[in-house]
Amino acid sequence: MQINLMLIYILVPIFYLIVPFLILLFVKNKRRRKILVITLLIVFSVCLLIGVIGNFYTKDGIYNVYFDFNYISPKSVQWNILENSLGDMLINIIMLIPVGIAIVGLCADNKKRMLILLFTIGFVIGLIIETLQYILPINRAIQLADVLWNGVSVLLGGLIGMFYLKIISLFRNK
Repeated sequence: MQINLMLIYILVPIFYLIVPFLILLFVKNKRRRKILVITLLIVFSVCLLIGVIGNFYTKDGIYNVYFDFNYISPKSVQWNILENSLGDMLINIIMLIPVGIAIVGLCADNKKRMLILLFTIGFVIGLIIETLQYILPINRAIQLADVLWNGVSVLLGGLIGMFYLKIISLFRNK
């Protein structure tokens, strides 16, 4: 699999950090903002699902996604957090940041409950992803530490979203 890393380095900051900030800054109507956040969250979820159960390959500069359910491979579950590589950990932390930002964009009223909600939703999404990887006949490793890192990812996204709201309130109060 070859993916243009420069493209990833450009697109990830734009779509994970800049676009959510601009939505929160410029879309003042709460209903429109919620519709836009939900729409972007659905698009992100579809992309995430394709990334979780799909396989990617390139040929002659064309990127392809395919789903191969014709084989059955023995699965094992890794339990030890220390067995994860740094790359695996970073991918799982970065992967769900938009979900946390979306949660803040949708319900930023109660900050105390939001922190608990963010980690809980991240944990549940992580469980769902790892369960799908275990149940479906796809060639993916099941690592329970990924569930923890997914929870951290959504929490981090929520903190970024709260930071955005704080900056936006400072701009609007001037």
